[in-house]
Amino acid sequence: MHNTNGHVDIQRSPNISDELEGLNILVAEDTPDNQFLITRLLTRRGAHVRIAENGRIAVDEALANSYDIILMDVQMPQLDGHCATKELRQRGYEGSIVALSAHAMKEARALSLAVGCDEHLTKPVDVKHLVSVIKDYTSRTRDSSLH
Repeated sequence: MHNTNGHVDIQRSPNISDELEGLNILVAEDTPDNQFLITRLLTRRGAHVRIAENGRIAVDEALANSYDIILMDVQMPQLDGHCATKELRQRGYEGSIVALSAHAMKEARALSLAVGCDEHLTKPVDVKHLVSVIKDYTSRTRDSSLH
């Protein structure tokens, strides 16, 4: 499951729906259990998922490849999610980034938005809400690319 580049590429499980079919999602998450759970819920809805195990890998991966959306854990080693997001925005990355955090206080949300995240979700994430947010932001991106 791991490769030598420090990220994980997980194959799709049998689908329970196709609501995320065709989406390429980068998940920046350092905790193996969370990597597994998020990947499973996304791939079972049709998405292709790439895992970045820390913020540095997430930045490199996002700039090197095309993703419909990034799910960015806030607390990671080497480069945390807020610093990774800030660096991506400074380097011209315009794609949607959703912060995932254990912190539910409004200050945490405000910080995520201030560094350039489009949305801030609290872990553990509600699956229906996460899927809804992904669909909302990826449809905005696709709609704007058609104009």
